[in-house]
Amino acid sequence: MKSPEIIVVSKEGKNYEKVVHYLDKKESIGSIRRVDTIGEALEVIYLEGADLLIADVAFHKEKKTQTRLRKKFVKKPGVNEDVVKIKKYIREHYMDSLSLKILSEEAGICSGHLSRIFRKKEGVSIGTYIERCRMEKARELLLDEKMRVQDISRKVGYKNVSYFSKCFKKIYGFSPSEFRLDRGM
Repeated sequence: MKSPEIIVVSKEGKNYEKVVHYLDKKESIGSIRRVDTIGEALEVIYLEGADLLIADVAFHKEKKTQTRLRKKFVKKPGVNEDVVKIKKYIREHYMDSLSLKILSEEAGICSGHLSRIFRKKEGVSIGTYIERCRMEKARELLLDEKMRVQDISRKVGYKNVSYFSKCFKKIYGFSPSEFRLDRGM
């Protein structure tokens, strides 16, 4: 049987060593990761998974042997896992030609289902999400005044510079050139 992967929520490492010592005595454990907040723990769970979440770590000083740990067994996310996987894929491949077909093959689910769950979870379509990722990267690249707008548009996945400028203006309210002028470049 595989040893469980454990996430321990322990602000600034407080009581973390005691938890690890306690777990070593009580359970056969796999990897242990410390995070500061429940939010960080959930992010790790969704991105990488975990078998056990330990939160609200408190040790009672009155009785040295008494330890209170609140454990929650974590179910691997289902639908959310697919959305997280696709978001990660988009962030890593924003410069490539992306389509719903390519993304659904990557997730291993049908395109209609992927489209529905993505919109439900993120509140936007996959196409809008791709466009936003590309525009965020373009905005970063525009801060480098040595790069030409044409090169930036190709680098973020747009073959047509005027379409790139139109999309940029739609999201930010000004063209890439106006963005640079506004920044004093």
